[in-house]
Amino acid sequence: MSSARFRPTRAGIINLWDYRDQEFSFADGRLVLRGPNGSGKTKALEVLYPFVLDGRIEPRRLNPFAGEERTMRSNLLYRGQDSAHSYVWMEFCRGRRDDPEAVTVGIGMRATRGSDKVTRWHFVVDGRVGIDFSLLDDEDRPLTREQLADRIGDEAITD
Repeated sequence: MSSARFRPTRAGIINLWDYRDQEFSFADGRLVLRGPNGSGKTKALEVLYPFVLDGRIEPRRLNPFAGEERTMRSNLLYRGQDSAHSYVWMEFCRGRRDDPEAVTVGIGMRATRGSDKVTRWHFVVDGRVGIDFSLLDDEDRPLTREQLADRIGDEAITD
């Protein structure tokens, strides 16, 4: 990484749809997703670009086929649970490959069976998921908004 501009290096989806804790690696700022139909390529793209950057959750925005049936709430409660916390994130780096300057942007979400509303919070933090901080607690569950604020600081989070 010799460039002075930030490039996407990794992205992740935690506890959303069929993804439990999936990390995607970029090569020179590019991402290739391969797999058979139904393996989750479209879902990954729906929640990474541009969602992680703008946070819009309208069904027509999430579904590349412009349908209304895929809601973010249904993506979070996909397994039939009563409530769920989820994260999507992207890491951008620049500088030396062995010691990059890194910034991570992401969105945390919470949905409950009794409400149609999806609560969202956005974060921007210097550092790397899984290296400098985690989005999972000690029991491997996605952090609540309050737990995330304790780890990265309340000033790094906005509603």
